[in-house]
Amino acid sequence: EKVVEKAKANLSQKIDNLSTAQEKAIEWHTLMPRSLSSTNQAILKPQADRSVIASGKKEKGIYTFTAITSLTNITGVRLEALSDPQLPSKGPGLAANGNFVVTEFEVFAAPTDQPESLSKVKIASGTADFLQDGFAIAQAFNGQTNSQQGWAISSAMGYDHWATFRLEKPVTHEKKTLLTFKIHQFHNAADHRLRSEEHTSELQ
Repeated sequence: EKVVEKAKANLSQKIDNLSTAQEKAIEWHTLMPRSLSSTNQAILKPQADRSVIASGKKEKGIYTFTAITSLTNITGVRLEALSDPQLPSKGPGLAANGNFVVTEFEVFAAPTDQPESLSKVKIASGTADFLQDGFAIAQAFNGQTNSQQGWAISSAMGYDHWATFRLEKPVTHEKKTLLTFKIHQFHNAADHRLRSEEHTSELQ
């Protein structure tokens, strides 16, 4: 039991160190959800910290978030899955063990004065603070929306987690930008938060 507790403490410290290092390296801008929807009838509620809590339906589904930002050189996006004492095993997933699987993460963008021109933004690379054995972050943006592979965090449930995605080309609209995010999931995360960054260096 002491060995297990020590392993959990070491894991928690490792996750905290990675998060702190990235926060110092990159200035992230937390996005305010403008509209929210789900294909599986899950209830999505925005929170004061700009995160979104999902409840109700747990079946396979797609969560869609829209936001407007004044950033003019968006080079990356950070998706956070947040733990919560009220979730099963403290989450951040809705499954009984707290796990989740993001099978595909899609980003779309358009100038706010031309919303009809909304188009998909290609993701060049990604990284995550933790990955379940046998899963790879690249599986979360490979176009395979029906796969059961992607970003998952088994053995590290009960902690906050994040994945960052570097865009192949920056989103550079002179005026405000309308962003739409589609999160495809087989096992759903319960508490999400999205951030964008305006930075010239590659995401770490």
